[in-house]
Amino acid sequence: MNAAVQLFLEELRRRVGEMVPLVAVEVALSIAQEFRGQERLSVEQRADVIARVDQVAVEVTGGRDA
Repeated sequence: MNAAVQLFLEELRRRVGEMVPLVAVEVALSIAQEFRGQERLSVEQRADVIARVDQVAVEVTGGRDA
């Protein structure tokens, strides 16, 4: 698993719990393609991944604090 996908899934689990919804899997696959082969992320890339976590967390929780 590349660094971006691992970061995405770890952060999402931390915010919404162990049940990772289908939308998260779809986003994780997209991230995997975009960051293919990268073992480390730049600060900007980490921020992009965290922004995606925020977006999915809002979708999953219906806007409640995750």
